[in-house]
Amino acid sequence: MYGEAVVQLENERLIVRFNQYLSFELVHWFGDTFLGKTQEKFLGWDEYFEFKPDRLEVFGASFFKRNP
Repeated sequence: MYGEAVVQLENERLIVRFNQYLSFELVHWFGDTFLGKTQEKFLGWDEYFEFKPDRLEVFGASFFKRNP
């Protein structure tokens, strides 16, 4: 449903984008967990993102690393 997750560093901020329609700015929470706040102001949605060695876990789903 969310498609591809792209993690980027933009202006010294960690950003995760889903299909160019939904994006979160990540702030370190604890360990490998980050709190993501939507950049789209009308959503006002917070979500926890957990980085694992081979995947990103969020929304109860896993997004696996793609080999370049």
